[in-house]
Amino acid sequence: MKLIGFDFEIKYRPGKLNTVADMLSRKDHAQLFAFTCPVFGIFDDIRIASQHDTTIATMLLDISNGKPIAPGYSVRQGLLLFNGRVVVPQESALRARLLREFHSSS
Repeated sequence: MKLIGFDFEIKYRPGKLNTVADMLSRKDHAQLFAFTCPVFGIFDDIRIASQHDTTIATMLLDISNGKPIAPGYSVRQGLLLFNGRVVVPQESALRARLLREFHSSS
């Protein structure tokens, strides 16, 4: 996530050409089997806020009961989507938080 704002390219360099090689580039050392992936806790917060928003909660309930709703809306993993984008409750502090997190320069 920290590198998203940067324009960079990853290139492979054989060990002989990599003068600042570390343990990860050496085949004769132990292998690392670590796996990491980003976890977005904001989605849990949106799910909770959606249950408190009457409009979104009603739409989620209608979709789960098989009732047709306006075109473009769908549900994925408990989140209401409009044209593939997550719907954030209008009267939620999450909107300001999202704007700050994704548009702040720091």
